[in-house]
Amino acid sequence: MSEISSCGIKVKPLSIVIVSYNSKDVMKACIESIRINNISSSYEIVVVDNASTDGVTEWLESQNDITLIKNQDNKGFGAACNQGLKHQVLIMIYFTE
Repeated sequence: MSEISSCGIKVKPLSIVIVSYNSKDVMKACIESIRINNISSSYEIVVVDNASTDGVTEWLESQNDITLIKNQDNKGFGAACNQGLKHQVLIMIYFTE
């Protein structure tokens, strides 16, 4: 995939895979930080939710720039990362908890 330029800075597109489990407040802050600090066309966000019950899933569903994978039970961090990898589109990948 080609580089993206803005203000003279070249960046490669990035897939950000985030595993979620009952972390609504942290998730909101994380997503907002990504949005504020990055060029929107330079990344995609893939969130794998491990059956959260704190409302984070509903919040994620309302975000139009996030690919959400909803698990019916907690698959664990490693399995959720692998699920996110299967759905990512861009070449570079960054995992976060």
